[in-house]
Amino acid sequence: MTTERFRITLNSICISIVAITAIFAFTWAFPKSENGEYDTATEYMKELHVKYQGVKSDLVDATQNYIDSIAPNSNLRALILVEKCEKYKIPISFVLAQGELESKFGTTGLAYRTNSIWNVGAYDNYNLEDIKFKYKNPNDSVEPYLYLLNSNYLNSGTIEDLFDSFTDINGNRYATDKYYESKLKTIYTHILTNHSIDSLQARLNYYKVRL
Repeated sequence: MTTERFRITLNSICISIVAITAIFAFTWAFPKSENGEYDTATEYMKELHVKYQGVKSDLVDATQNYIDSIAPNSNLRALILVEKCEKYKIPISFVLAQGELESKFGTTGLAYRTNSIWNVGAYDNYNLEDIKFKYKNPNDSVEPYLYLLNSNYLNSGTIEDLFDSFTDINGNRYATDKYYESKLKTIYTHILTNHSIDSLQARLNYYKVRL
């Protein structure tokens, strides 16, 4: 074999190796179904998951920014609020509005000592030792509040109903302040109008039901 023929043969072998390597790389890069075809459904689900996580990150940031803007010293963390509201299917904007009204997210009033941000179980003229719901950390108060809201206040009504009369299944008011509903709705409307939290939560729900 001449030097020229050897060089041509060697080049052909190298090209073949590169081509085979590219084929294997393509095979690994794109999901396949059992019959060896590109799996569109799998790739679609991967895209949905990426979008879901991206929106969730944006929602956590928006929620934390709002908390910090109202109460910079609050220890309430947006991530747990977002995840628990997702679990109980309750609007984050409403939860923020009531947390702000009740205690500025645990930084004022009785909640500053009980770490119960929404003052669950706290009544007028109650002594601290008489209050059942006290926590080591304000983030521990999120789920008990949402559970109570879901089971005692929203079991047969909607968020909008609570703006008319914030009463539980037994007809008991959440607060004695006769202007409580009006104050709550004002804060809630402000959040809806000036922040992206509600729209981000809607997008998060959109992706979640498709995953």
